[in-house]
Amino acid sequence: MSKSKTNSTKRSKFAGQDSVPLEEIKAQENRILDSPQFKASRQLSTFFRFVVEETLAGREDEIKAYNIAVQAFKRNASFDPQMDPFIRVLAGRLRRALEIFYYSDGANDRVLIEISKGSYVPVFRWRGKENIKQGAPAMPPDAPASKVQKSRVKEKYEHARSSKVNISRTLFYSAIIFVLVVAFIAIGWLLFSPGKITPRAQFSKPAIIILPLKNSSKNIERDFFVHSLAEDLSNRLSRFNDLAVISYYSSRSLYAKSEDIFAAARGLGIDYAVNGSVYESGNVLRIVIQLVDLKSSHQLWGETFERQITTANIFDLENEIVENIVGEIGGGYGVISRKLTLASLAKRETHLSVYEAIAIYRAFEYSMTPQLYQRAMASLEQAVQTDSQNALAWAMLGNLYFNAYTLGFAGIDSAYQEGVECIRKAIHLDPQDQFVRSMEGAMYQLSGNGDKALEALEKAIALNPNNGFMIGVFGWQMAMLGEFERGLEVMQRGMKLNPYYPGYFHLAYYLDYYRKGDYEKALAEVEKMNLPDLFWDPLLRTAALAQLGRISEARKAYNEVVRLRPDFPQRARFYIGCYIFPEDLFDKFLAGLNAVDKSL
Repeated sequence: MSKSKTNSTKRSKFAGQDSVPLEEIKAQENRILDSPQFKASRQLSTFFRFVVEETLAGREDEIKAYNIAVQAFKRNASFDPQMDPFIRVLAGRLRRALEIFYYSDGANDRVLIEISKGSYVPVFRWRGKENIKQGAPAMPPDAPASKVQKSRVKEKYEHARSSKVNISRTLFYSAIIFVLVVAFIAIGWLLFSPGKITPRAQFSKPAIIILPLKNSSKNIERDFFVHSLAEDLSNRLSRFNDLAVISYYSSRSLYAKSEDIFAAARGLGIDYAVNGSVYESGNVLRIVIQLVDLKSSHQLWGETFERQITTANIFDLENEIVENIVGEIGGGYGVISRKLTLASLAKRETHLSVYEAIAIYRAFEYSMTPQLYQRAMASLEQAVQTDSQNALAWAMLGNLYFNAYTLGFAGIDSAYQEGVECIRKAIHLDPQDQFVRSMEGAMYQLSGNGDKALEALEKAIALNPNNGFMIGVFGWQMAMLGEFERGLEVMQRGMKLNPYYPGYFHLAYYLDYYRKGDYEKALAEVEKMNLPDLFWDPLLRTAALAQLGRISEARKAYNEVVRLRPDFPQRARFYIGCYIFPEDLFDKFLAGLNAVDKSL
């Protein structure tokens, strides 16, 4: 009798006001632990499992920061929660991860497990029917969402594979006949052609050749410098996965044999050429560099460098010049990418190549408009079916799904899971691609694992430290994770390499000023963002204006937030948490918004 009474007491403590049965809580616990957010983070899983099990065992009064650290994470008995914020910070990430789960995989789940701010004890309750996401597929409590319905990503990949298999039999016999015909034609051409013509090569991405620079000085010793500079430039550009770079040795050979080097390169199917000259006057070198579009013979970019040269600084000089050239030409917002983006925007989606689809994505990333989002999504969905082995296209498609998830674009119910699948596929295809690795960092950030995200970003920087745009992105991501000093330093280095960057970079500066209480400077950063179609623009204004006491202006800005994102009042904490990772900054930002909407 006494035992029965004890069990009843335990049940009333952990069941919450709705008396959720023990078996339902256990099933929900396992479902949450089986989700991508928690599978990606051992720390979050350990924390969550410990506090749930302790509560179910009736020991909720013992769930304190010290006990969690010592018992769950095996910290030393000398652990001091007042001096070490480890548990407090991890608890904030756990709350965020649970919010993300219930907006994605758990959108239809009836049992809620929540951990209120200021406590580590979970609360279990039934979710009201009105809070269950409408339009999402029904699913049993213990089944991951990804198993209920085949994902859009898998459908695209399997469709691309099946299409290739279906046509392979037809092509097999045709290919044999074709090869024989081509062989006979080739033999005839070699036997009877009066002169040899180099066939046009086929490149799947923009091709560039670095031509030997002309030594226009009277100093024959500069021959070493011009070849060393061009070779170094060729090597560094080859680290950009979105460019096909002709080897410098092939370039020198072609240059020596051709009377018209541009025509020869054009005949090989090469799109761009870098050439230039070196002049010398006393101890001053003038290096003139040009980037030429071989199809039109137009000069796309040029720069003149004048530097004093000594025996001691010759390699430093070469490194500085090459770094500047690479920063301007290569990368997502380099000269070549910007030209390709403008040309791609003028084409119909059905006529785009894979790299033109990638260019459309970059146009969206720069402007963040709903119209370009739809176009980028359609173009990349087509691109991964055309070339299912293109890691960059998969990673960009994954980021578009993450945008749908974090910004509310497109209303895709399974956006988070779709994004994870795309990015995991991209990592499998090309783990050395910088953009792919940046998306790995984003994936860890959204799952609440900031340490893993930072680790991925540091590794990505080392892959190509001359990619100005991507270095800037990595710095921005670090700042979003709360590493402001390191993040802003990295971001500024990227912006110096390539001054063309998207407006959302200013969000990092905004948050740095906001956390320091300099709201005027924070407000000034919003003006530089130039993203009027994104709800974050008026949202940032709202918080800063409210902190400045300009409440009427803040209310006006907040009304614009709700116009652009009607569900913001209901999902404010989720939307903000996707980008503002540090718990204290999250609370401070929300405090600004509470001045105009206390329900948030």
